[in-house]
Amino acid sequence: MMKSFLFILNALVFLFSLFVGLFLVSRPDGSTFNLSTSLLRNGLFSDYSIPGLLLLMTVCMISLVALMFQITSSKKMYRWTLVSGLVLMAWIFVQHLLINSLIWSDYFLFVFSLLMILISLQLLGKKLI
Repeated sequence: MMKSFLFILNALVFLFSLFVGLFLVSRPDGSTFNLSTSLLRNGLFSDYSIPGLLLLMTVCMISLVALMFQITSSKKMYRWTLVSGLVLMAWIFVQHLLINSLIWSDYFLFVFSLLMILISLQLLGKKLI
């Protein structure tokens, strides 16, 4: 049951990061998600194209690798889902630091990342309590 739930969480993170990353690259003005580029005024970027590419290269690719290990039932699958959850949590944290606000979806993704980390640790045999 936990394995299936972890797979679903990881698949949702992969799909979400894939589509959001692609939309940010294809429409760097943020109009697809009603994001204003004024959110980026204190940051490093003038539009959302680079953040979209970074999202694709980090969160999306790592969750894809984790999914592939889960599909093949590799011994490394829980380590990769743990890494995927940690990378997603780091992404949300850095995003919050750069734009000094959270988007509504970040709350869901934070819960997803926390669940992925905890379930991965449990399936790796780590005692959580």
